[in-house]
Parts: sequence; structure tokens; C-alpha cells
Amino acid sequence: MLVYQVIAAGAGIGLLEGSEIAMFILAGAAAYGWRRAWLVLLAGLLSLLPILAGLYFFFTIIPVNTAVLLAGIVIFALGAHFFYEGFTERNADKEHDKEDKKAGAGLLGIYGAVILEEIEAGAIVMSIAVASGGAYGSVILGMFIGLFVPLIAIKGLKSFIEKIPEWIILVLVGLIMMGVSSLILVYHF
Repeated sequence: MLVYQVIAAGAGIGLLEGSEIAMFILAGAAAYGWRRAWLVLLAGLLSLLPILAGLYFFFTIIPVNTAVLLAGIVIFALGAHFFYEGFTERNADKEHDKEDKKAGAGLLGIYGAVILEEIEAGAIVMSIAVASGGAYGSVILGMFIGLFVPLIAIKGLKSFIEKIPEWIILVLVGLIMMGVSSLILVYHF
């Protein structure tokens, strides 16, 4: 019975963090195109295993509250950036080519945000594993299950999302990210 509870706890964390990662990917797709956003996501997911391995070995050194605080601040800052970018895009009222847009710094910021979400999820998952008597495999399995649900949903809704103007997606993602980060910071501190 404990195994299922540990898997469910990991899935809940994965679902929460996967939803936040999905927000970054949506904003990246709106600003820089889907191809670049998917490549950033792939790079972030490939970075997840080394992050989990590092957290496994150094979990006692990395405080969970530090990871949560850092992730909350970065999510809020990126949310404010996307919110501002959405309004300036709306006010500019011009069509531009997403492939020609200089996107290096923006995509690197999204990659960094994905990595911070993975660190936050990994730290929480490792703390659940320690509290459950070392059920690392079960909680990590649950995290992966929860992590991929929102990402699969985005892939399925891609054709619908592409019809929404870029500025609306950026403003909504910015508001959601600022709200989520505020709740994270208030809840943990």
C-alpha cells in the first residue's frame, strides 16, 4: 500500500512541476516558434537524469527551501517578463517572423527555468523518498508519470493553441506564472 502512496505523491509533484514547465514551453512557442520550444524542452528533459543523480548523492547538502525560493523568484521574474512582452507585442501591432527573431537569450532563460523546476521537483521527490524509507524508484516513477501528462496535453492541443494570438498567450502565461510563484513563495515561507 505504501508503494502506491509514494507513486501518487511523486505523480502529484510531477504534475505540478510539469504544468509549470508546460507554461514555459507555451510562452517559448508563442515567442520563438514550436520547433525551438520543443528543442528547449528536450534539452531540459535530457538534463533531468543528471539532476536527479546529483540530488540523490547530495540531498543532505541542498536544502529544499533554497530550491523552492530560487524557483519561485525565477518563475515570478519570467512570468513578469512574458506578461510585459505580451503587452508590448499587442501594442506594437506588427507581424514578425518567429524564425528570424533573435531568440538565444530568451530560449536560454526558458531552459534555465525548466532546469530550476526540475531541481525543485527533484528536491521534493527526494525528500519524499527519504521520508518513505528509501523508496526512490517508486517516487521517481510517479514523478515521471505526472511530469509527462501536461506535456502530452500541450502536444495534443498544439493546433488549437496556434490559433490564439501570441500576445494573448504571453499575457496569460505571465499572469499564471506570477500567480503560481506567489502561491509557492507564500506557502513555503
